[in-house]
Amino acid sequence: LITFQYVTQDWLTRVFPKGTRVESSNPNPLPCWRAGLHQVALNFQCNDVALQVNQAFFRRSGGLGYVPKPRGLLSVPPLWPPKRD
Repeated sequence: LITFQYVTQDWLTRVFPKGTRVESSNPNPLPCWRAGLHQVALNFQCNDVALQVNQAFFRRSGGLGYVPKPRGLLSVPPLWPPKRD
């Protein structure tokens, strides 16, 4: 997780399913976003929970088309996820 967070501070990253996959299900985008990955490829033909989470996340930002990273992911060293007491 920490390695991804360092990489995503300087590089644009995306995650997509394996090319030989034949099913239409979507991966859960939240773990990818928590690691700081920028893009998660989702199948819009399948209106499952993962796609609904994606749509809700972007609607929450006012429909801008992007969601700013939390400050904790931009700091050096990354301070995300927050430590639990």
